[in-house]
Amino acid sequence: MKFDFLSKQVQRKRDKGHYRQVKLHSDQTSGKVDSDRHALVNFASNDYLGLNGHPQIIEAYQQGLQQYGSSSSSSPLITGYSQAHQYLERQLSEWLGAERCLLFSSGFSANSGLFQALLKSGQLTILFDRLSHASMLNQMFHFAKHCQRFHHNDYLDLNQRLQRTTADNKLVAVEGVYSMDGDRADVSACYALCKQHDAALYIDDAHGIGVIGEQGQGSAGQVFTNVPADVTQMVTFGKALATSGAAIAGSQQLIEYLTNYCGEYIFSTAMSAANAAATSRSIDICQQQNWRREKLQELRQMFLEQLSADIKTTDSNSPVIGIFTGSEENTLAVAETLRSQGYIVSAIRPPTVEPGKSRLRVTLSANHNPKDISGLATCINQVMEKEWLPC
Repeated sequence: MKFDFLSKQVQRKRDKGHYRQVKLHSDQTSGKVDSDRHALVNFASNDYLGLNGHPQIIEAYQQGLQQYGSSSSSSPLITGYSQAHQYLERQLSEWLGAERCLLFSSGFSANSGLFQALLKSGQLTILFDRLSHASMLNQMFHFAKHCQRFHHNDYLDLNQRLQRTTADNKLVAVEGVYSMDGDRADVSACYALCKQHDAALYIDDAHGIGVIGEQGQGSAGQVFTNVPADVTQMVTFGKALATSGAAIAGSQQLIEYLTNYCGEYIFSTAMSAANAAATSRSIDICQQQNWRREKLQELRQMFLEQLSADIKTTDSNSPVIGIFTGSEENTLAVAETLRSQGYIVSAIRPPTVEPGKSRLRVTLSANHNPKDISGLATCINQVMEKEWLPC
């Protein structure tokens, strides 16, 4: 049979400890998840604000379904753009301080589509942080001569690269919160360098929106009183906002360009209007309930204080905390042991992270309580001390 290479490639993943497969889970509300008929405390979701299952969001979905149906049934440029989509775009523009917004079905499609649309013009150079998400780097390999990567959060390296770049148009691309380490870009420092070298700034704020700022407006909104037109933001709805989809917020000039040149936007069925309506309701809740962000900070501090001093973590200042566990085999073993004790924590291995940097990825939610936090910290301390503490 032809295509035997497929099985061989999968076996390579198995041999390296990189094999991936899905596991069935249900009822991911209230900081818990049902798996194999057992209720587990979920420290692997992106439901940072604990809004998944919020009755007002569900009500908005239901009203949207009744008014608009279950699908947009078309791309936004044909008949798939409704009043619900328009309202959400305007709401996002005001919240994020942008001239305009454009909706996408996912953060991956937003990033990939934007960078492809920009790079295929051949008119600019993009400088990516080395730890940028795969969706940002997806097009880099096709347009290598127009792309560079600078060392993670190393603004001296970025400055030097900007000095050497001769392109008329330059774009610096960073993440507001880095999804595997939980640390943040210094948006002020990045933008200062951009102004110095006549470059624009792009912020993937998938893990910052809803979490950062008094009203959850994200990384740019926390830094700028008025977000400059040369700062573009990408935000997702499937994490803190607990719906699905994404948006790019930027200048009128950029949004008009993407509307005409971004294939991911032009040729994709629009998100359902019901989802747009639910996302609008979620944003309202996010803006009004700052206690959720305050609770996240309290839980984060509590967790770090209760971890053993011997345990090495990433330099996190967000609800995402990485715990280094040594080899890939150790990482999987620790995660399975925690699961057997009632806790789901992600085991992160290459190629998601660099070789030698496998880790547990703990993500906190406002739905967690002090008992959840203490229980996980105690369990990690015991497991790591007894068998798996890396050298």
